[in-house]
Amino acid sequence: MSIRIGKGKAAVEITGFEADMFEAELRAALGPIIERMEEKADSIIYEAKKTWPVKTGKSKDGLYKQLTIVDDRIVEVSILDREPYVKFIKSTKVGTKNNMVRIRQPIRTEIAIPVKKAQKELKAELPALLESALNNIK
Repeated sequence: MSIRIGKGKAAVEITGFEADMFEAELRAALGPIIERMEEKADSIIYEAKKTWPVKTGKSKDGLYKQLTIVDDRIVEVSILDREPYVKFIKSTKVGTKNNMVRIRQPIRTEIAIPVKKAQKELKAELPALLESALNNIK
């Protein structure tokens, strides 16, 4: 796993032994919260791969999750793809007529929309998990 600290061009990505050590410390404090966010991300990736419109596998197999720390108070689990062209993929034409085209971008329909739904669900349940995690530290 890699850990990204910061956003944009000023971000730093940590891999290897240092990432493992940092992740262990982070999980000691926020373990249940990170685990719950990762569970949601894993389920979104799993469902996206089942309905991905391109069957070759390279673009859907490029999906992965990344732990990101922004500032010193924000922890995110992001769903990314190793293939840079994924945001331009559209589904193929259905039927033989010109008006039979489905406009469907998998990065939007299979990733972005489920992520928005997951964010709403997590917003409701994460405060209780955080309180529980902080009480267990003491």
